[in-house]
Amino acid sequence: MVNIEVAIVPNAPLPISVEDGDVSMVGQAIGTIVPWPTKLLEFVAECEKIPGQSQNKGNNIQHSVEYSVSSPNKSNKKFKIEESPRVGGSAGIANLPFLDMYVKKMMRVGSLIQIKMEESIFGEEFLEQLRVESIKEILDHNWLSASIIIVFSRYLYDKFISPNGLINKFSFISPHVSREDNLGNGIAKILLKDEEFKDKMILAPCNLGKHWVLLVINLNAEVIYYMDPLNGEPTKHQNFKTKFENALQIYRANSSSKVPKVSKSKKISWQKIKCPRQINGVDCGYFVMRFMKEVIMENEFMIPTNYFFDHKCRTYSHDKLTEVKEDWATYVVDDVFGKQEAIILPN
Repeated sequence: MVNIEVAIVPNAPLPISVEDGDVSMVGQAIGTIVPWPTKLLEFVAECEKIPGQSQNKGNNIQHSVEYSVSSPNKSNKKFKIEESPRVGGSAGIANLPFLDMYVKKMMRVGSLIQIKMEESIFGEEFLEQLRVESIKEILDHNWLSASIIIVFSRYLYDKFISPNGLINKFSFISPHVSREDNLGNGIAKILLKDEEFKDKMILAPCNLGKHWVLLVINLNAEVIYYMDPLNGEPTKHQNFKTKFENALQIYRANSSSKVPKVSKSKKISWQKIKCPRQINGVDCGYFVMRFMKEVIMENEFMIPTNYFFDHKCRTYSHDKLTEVKEDWATYVVDDVFGKQEAIILPN
């Protein structure tokens, strides 16, 4: 028997049913003693209490990470987004091991989670199918598939972009679209969907074939910033480069009221950024997720060739990569599981 004091995933079903028919979820059993299988118990050392952490019955744990801006108004006026440091460094990390335990003990192989992606995030609405096997990629620090990158984009939108009034400043192109669109028509269709795209910085994580890079597109300036954690050149991927140039040219041709005539004959400018470099063959996806977060936090309309001063380094440390993994895990635990944002489909 266990005494349930707080539920991190309140809508998770109780592993053993109780006599009270109205209690079937973990969240409903808070403050009660219920039967619990020994194999689902994990004993950990007592942790130091994180200052400012509060627990509310039936609600999610409030974490010590806070998001703030230097300006209280939510206009397009430029301001830098600041993230409060995690209290106690790595000692404050809790959701990666919890998610690992939850996946191993509560989800079957082949199960998937359907997460709704809204049009305001990617320019089109769709259901992302996050499979258990994909979750294990980030838990085991393996090469990342598109689903992990897409869910991280949703995290950035929900935690940084939307709360800070930046929905007209940043948007994303799904790697599913950029991967499947050979000529650029699908990308152009998304860009032409909303007139406000012309004023945005558009983040497009792209898979070049087992390697992730990030494009950041400024439509107004007709500039594509190229961020490759292997320091590669966009010219080495000519079909990929041509696809995005075609997309912007289609956008030009079909948005005559938005694009100055002088720019119609101008070439699309590619600017390679000297960003942090990976030192192995699996970290590219983690680097791209960190690139996206830092671009949004800097809240600029351009990226310096030598990268942002506050984030410039030769490579990302283990702690910096673990931080984005914890960001991802916390979002899935709190906002996907905890707020019933998803439908879990068993195999």
